Amino acid sequence: MEVFKDLLDDVNREFLHADNRRLQERRVGAEISLRTRQHISSVTFGQNCIIIMKKSAEEVCKYNDRVYRFKSNL
Repeated sequence: MEVFKDLLDDVNREFLHADNRRLQERRVGAEISLRTRQHISSVTFGQNCIIIMKKSAEEVCKYNDRVYRFKSNL
C-alpha cells in the first residue's frame, strides 16, 4: 500500500522540486522501475482495490520527461 501511495507523487514527478524528485526516485525506484513508472497514467484507490491506468502511446510521447514551464512556482 505504501509503495502505491508513493507512486501517486511519482505520477506527478514533473511538478516536484529537483531535491524532492531525487528522494522520490529513491523511495519508489527501489520497488518499481523507471520504465514501468513512465507508462503509468493514474493510480486510483477504491475499497479493497488499487486501479493503475496505463498511458496511451500519445501520452507516453507527449508527457514523459517534459519540463514544467512554471518552475518558479515549485
